[in-house]
Amino acid sequence: IGGRAIRCAQEGLSIALVERSARPVSRSGESLHPGFEPLLDALGLGQDLLAAGFPRHDGHWVRTGDEACYVRYGSDEDGPWQGFQAGRSDLDAMLLGRAEELGVTLHRPWSGAAPVVEDGRVVGVSGTDGMIHARFVVDAAGGRHWLARRRSLPIRYHSPPVIARFGYARGTCPGLEAAPVFTAEPKGWSWAARVGEGLYAWTALVLKAGGRVGPPELIKDLTPLGKERRADVTWRCPGLVGSATSSWATRRECSTRLPLTVSCVRSRQASRPAISSLVRSGRRYPSQRPPASTTSGWPAGSATTSKL
Repeated sequence: IGGRAIRCAQEGLSIALVERSARPVSRSGESLHPGFEPLLDALGLGQDLLAAGFPRHDGHWVRTGDEACYVRYGSDEDGPWQGFQAGRSDLDAMLLGRAEELGVTLHRPWSGAAPVVEDGRVVGVSGTDGMIHARFVVDAAGGRHWLARRRSLPIRYHSPPVIARFGYARGTCPGLEAAPVFTAEPKGWSWAARVGEGLYAWTALVLKAGGRVGPPELIKDLTPLGKERRADVTWRCPGLVGSATSSWATRRECSTRLPLTVSCVRSRQASRPAISSLVRSGRRYPSQRPPASTTSGWPAGSATTSKL
């Protein structure tokens, strides 16, 4: 939401941002593709991103059983393209700080948030600290669907329930010093990356019953930092009143409905000059998968071990 607030403030809009928590909430670490850099440049945060000291990588390992493939992002005349591995709370703080620099009013903590409705239209947000009136109210609560639930709007599901587990660990893991590792498992997948000095983030998704839970094998011997967290990543979105909500959509519905939504958003964004220039600045980062160099094992000093 910080990025949206920044963009609106850059367009001259008056923005009030309401946050429930007093401090950044612990979330899974962010693996940022090289194409993310020109987006932050447009928000005025490009230099802050570079100065933050987030670990950088020019690709990631894909591991299936005993085989490993290193997938590079690509390169051009300026050298290899590099992504970032950022701690989520640090990235959130950076975005919110920039928003406040541009005049965005940040209300935190804000408890008891409820939509203010007049003549069937949402015209603001109320809470224990008062009321904020606005021409437009954007629900950025993600999967909690705050506004939809408050307004008793149905939630349309496009997949069976999918729960991701994530957490952080401290220690030393030579296998993650150079690049993140994606591991395909028989009943799910996991992702692990270094996000700071001696600090590692991991995410795991179990797609079938009986799959392994907990940290990936690569960092299971490190010291856990806090409790394992969960995130509901089921494919879903608020639906129209009267739409089906009791069962998830068929694959055919997903393939025909979801792309239409995406193309609609793209066509609207592309009509804005600011967004068009943003897209142009990021053309050097192609969306197609770059060529991969494969190897039968892990290179020394990169991701060769799952032990301390």
